[in-house]
Amino acid sequence: MLTVFKFFRGGGVNRIVERSIRFTNRVEIVSDTEILAIGRLQFVFGRQLFFWADATPFLNSVFGTAIPRKLHLMLTYWSFVLIGMHAGMYLGILSSKLKNKAVKVIAFVLMCGVTVCGFWLFIKADIFDYMLMKTQFVFLDYSKPAWQIIIENLAMLLAWAFAAYLVSLVLEKIKRRKLYR
Repeated sequence: MLTVFKFFRGGGVNRIVERSIRFTNRVEIVSDTEILAIGRLQFVFGRQLFFWADATPFLNSVFGTAIPRKLHLMLTYWSFVLIGMHAGMYLGILSSKLKNKAVKVIAFVLMCGVTVCGFWLFIKADIFDYMLMKTQFVFLDYSKPAWQIIIENLAMLLAWAFAAYLVSLVLEKIKRRKLYR
């Protein structure tokens, strides 16, 4: 009983909360920095691509536009995945707002279905090849309606968000076990 009193009186609970807040802030800072850096690099390579092509056509034979175009394509897909994962870090906050247990279960099952569908679309579109610079050009299917493309991209984005949310849940459980042992 005395150790429990010392734990609460000595600020043990506050230290645990501060540690988890510090860890969460570090993860958010790292992911925000990665998104910002990739966005900036994507902008730079996009401008460089147009700069080489328009302003200095005589340099195209020497340097070409292939490298900036490939890097721009690769960074676009990496930023798509990182933004999805970053959004997933906030799904815990959104799910804590749901008070009804049945609504939480339905939302979880629905997100599992969207995640499976999103990853299937991600693999079907061979986006890993774009992310690893194996493919130089993007294939765009102009026969699909715009609403279908938007829904497919949203499903892929939500798949990465929900995967990041599930990873954060697992890491939280591991962290809790280590703190209470």
